[in-house]
Amino acid sequence: MIFNYLLIQGSSTLQLATGTNVTVDRNGGLTLGSSATNSIDLNGQTLTYSGGGNLNLSSDARGVTSRDGGGVVCCQYG
Repeated sequence: MIFNYLLIQGSSTLQLATGTNVTVDRNGGLTLGSSATNSIDLNGQTLTYSGGGNLNLSSDARGVTSRDGGGVVCCQYG
């Protein structure tokens, strides 16, 4: 799945489905925002961040984890 931007708000965890890799492309960026704690669980999948957008993290604890081994975060610029 390819998104121009990804915004996660509220007290929640975004968990990628098995077999679903995600790409955040363009200049929109990735935001983990709100006053509550939120995170991304890669669930053994790949999150690719490319296109030169911003990575925005609000206050409080934020995390990118992988409950199932093998989760990968790729950052591509250029």
